[in-house]
Amino acid sequence: MLWYRAAELKHSRVAMLACTGWLVNQYELYFPGNLAAGKAFASLGKNPLEAWSATPYDGKVQILFAIGLAEFHSEFGTYKKHFTRGGPLPGNQIERTASGWQDVWGGKVLNIPFGPEDTDAKFRTQQNAELNNGRAAMIGIMGFSAAALVPGSVPALDGLDGVVAQGWTIGA
Repeated sequence: MLWYRAAELKHSRVAMLACTGWLVNQYELYFPGNLAAGKAFASLGKNPLEAWSATPYDGKVQILFAIGLAEFHSEFGTYKKHFTRGGPLPGNQIERTASGWQDVWGGKVLNIPFGPEDTDAKFRTQQNAELNNGRAAMIGIMGFSAAALVPGSVPALDGLDGVVAQGWTIGA
């Protein structure tokens, strides 16, 4: 069961980033400058799916390499025990000590002091909130994708052209 919880947590975090990225792209908030020589970030367009298609091949490779590197680091990092061998869940290497929360970040131990209001129960509540928000984000990103690929497939998103890029086809 621990493996499933770790997978759910990772997918939740990815889905939250994906929903945020979708909305940021829809509201035309771009990095300044160029993505590649002669290719401005703003030229990628408002539709996230079309923006991925317009991203140069080398950029896609770099993005996928960075994701793979982060995944490799979370699974095989030497600074902590793997979660299937009694270590913390991926991304949750924080532990409560007598002086505060102790976090391992890039192999360095950081001490984060806490007050009397920071209890284990509050920490568990925050973890559950993160998981629930991630579950909602997983549903949300699938809804955005379905509405973009098949207009009218998500009735709640019909007519929201400013939020959902509609009319994109797989062959585009």
